[in-house]
Amino acid sequence: MFYSTLINEGVKSCLQNEQGDIVATFNFPHGSGIFEGHFPGNPILPGICQLEAVKYMIERTLGCKCRLRQASSIKFFQPIRPDQEFTLVISCANNGDNQLDVRCKGTTGENNARSTDIKARYEIDDAT
Repeated sequence: MFYSTLINEGVKSCLQNEQGDIVATFNFPHGSGIFEGHFPGNPILPGICQLEAVKYMIERTLGCKCRLRQASSIKFFQPIRPDQEFTLVISCANNGDNQLDVRCKGTTGENNARSTDIKARYEIDDAT
C-alpha cells in the first residue's frame, strides 16, 4: 500500500520495551506526501495514517501480516503537524484465535501530550 512507504520514511526508531510493547517514534517532514490534501495550508497527519502506522509497526516487529478487524475506540486528541515528532506505544495480546488485541497510546510535542488512543483487534494473516 502507498501509505506503508510513506510511514517507513517517517520511522525514527522502533524497539520493544521490557513489557514487550512496541515503542515507535515518527517524524514526517513538511512536504511529505503523507500530508497531501489534509489540509492545504494547514497540514495535519491524517488519522488513517496513524492506524496504518500501528499496523505497519506490528507487522515489522512481529514479522507477520495483519489486518484491522475491529476498532472499539479511536480517539485523536492533538493534531500532529509536519516536523513534529510523535511516539506510539503499542501493546499486543494474542487472544489465541489468530487475533491480536491491540492498545495504542500516542504522545507528541515537547511535553509528550496525549495525541492518540486506539483499542482495536487485528487478525493475523495465515497466508504469510
